[in-house]
Amino acid sequence: MPRDFDDLTTFTRPLPPPPPGADIMFMHATPGGPRDTVVACRVDAADLEAIDMLVEAGLRSSRSDAAAWLIRQGVVAQKALLDEVRDTVAQIRKLREEARKKAGEL
Repeated sequence: MPRDFDDLTTFTRPLPPPPPGADIMFMHATPGGPRDTVVACRVDAADLEAIDMLVEAGLRSSRSDAAAWLIRQGVVAQKALLDEVRDTVAQIRKLREEARKKAGEL
């Protein structure tokens, strides 16, 4: 059952340093550079519980960090699919541009 998170001090106080021998790459990896784009989304109770467990266990520093890490893991895990989608989107953009040029010639 999800915890009551009315007291957000749990998530705003600094976390202690990682334990000796902790996988620092796992703890602080930020592939792709700084995260400066905010994305708001709704999550169900099970996903929120997973996010909160990562924070409570000290594996991620905040809900935002945990959500960003989980998203990154999904992007990495679905690389093949995303590569196919990227190629398809590139084709769609090319076709749109061709259509605009043809429409401009009329």
